[in-house]
Amino acid sequence: MVLRFFSYHCWLFCGLLVVFTLSGCAPASVGSGNRFFWPLPLDGVEPKIEYIGFWQVDKDLHKSAQASWFEGVVLGEYPAVALFEGPFWVTFLPGERVAVSDTVLRQVLILDLKNKKVDNLKDVDGYPYPFSLPMGVASTGSGEIFVVDALSGSLLRFGADSKLIEAYGGLPLLGHPVGIAVDDHAKKIYVTDVVEHNIAVFDLRGNLLYKIGERGSLAGQFNFPTAVDLDEAGNIYVLDTLNFRVQVLDKSGRFVREFGEQGTEAGSFRLPKGLAVSPLGQVYVSDVLSHKIVVFDYQGRYLLTLGDKSYALSSGKTVPGGFFAPRGIAVDATGRILVVDGMNKMIQRFQYLTEDYLKARPILEGDIYLPPVYRRLQ
Repeated sequence: MVLRFFSYHCWLFCGLLVVFTLSGCAPASVGSGNRFFWPLPLDGVEPKIEYIGFWQVDKDLHKSAQASWFEGVVLGEYPAVALFEGPFWVTFLPGERVAVSDTVLRQVLILDLKNKKVDNLKDVDGYPYPFSLPMGVASTGSGEIFVVDALSGSLLRFGADSKLIEAYGGLPLLGHPVGIAVDDHAKKIYVTDVVEHNIAVFDLRGNLLYKIGERGSLAGQFNFPTAVDLDEAGNIYVLDTLNFRVQVLDKSGRFVREFGEQGTEAGSFRLPKGLAVSPLGQVYVSDVLSHKIVVFDYQGRYLLTLGDKSYALSSGKTVPGGFFAPRGIAVDATGRILVVDGMNKMIQRFQYLTEDYLKARPILEGDIYLPPVYRRLQ
């Protein structure tokens, strides 16, 4: 049934732009008929993920649960200030904040969701930090923020106040760092280096401890690794991009297993870019060429595919899960999912359907938006 669902790509376009009102900040109210899920709950299929909304312009941070981007266009509330030009990575921060790296603006933006404000990571004098090419972003439980700058080969540490504490690494210690993950428990930082084809491991003070791997296609070898994340046990998940797979290593860096392959079938990749490991047991991989998010469990079993291709900027409209070159992904323990929709210059928001979430927002008859292609099948 899941495969049947994803064979109908035209659901993204058949009447969706006209009839579907997007939620800007929270799930639609019960009985509204415009909640959207993956997979569609047809023929007894259990939905797993709900579409929530997106952040594209400054006004998106201020929208109420009933407001939407579509309504804003109709009512003439725009123009508004675009938040991003080249968003690349995203991570959750303590205190209802989100950090987004932007390779065109050469900044790391801080979205303060509670106070509805946008700020930047700053230098020691309080001015926006002048990154060369900021890519991966990660944070500690205490709120410190680590950023890798690909052009300078640097690992930068910022305090919870968003001000620079220190810069580490630099060429030739790091060639072209892209992805980053922080292990609070082990007090280690993992950085993927696409030039050296390895994982550089630092302590939280920026001291290089060791490196994992080398270029190749065997177990424990990498070919342009772009992303890294950890599960609750400290296992290391590496997106081995040009080997078209995810490799899982134990906390000592020893190979455990791999999953994924090149192709167009369910569970395969055309060009994987971002990776996030959920504490709830899922592994999310963004595919920049197929414009989708592929979801596995920890063992590498394929679960579902999220979204499809849609270039929002060409029409001035967007659709739920309509991606164009998705990149970084962030997940948290409550099931919130953020996806950097790169060429659409936005962050799309989703929710994994946990028991607590469904208790607060049960799915009732009349809640679900059903695209026209499926209405004809009823």
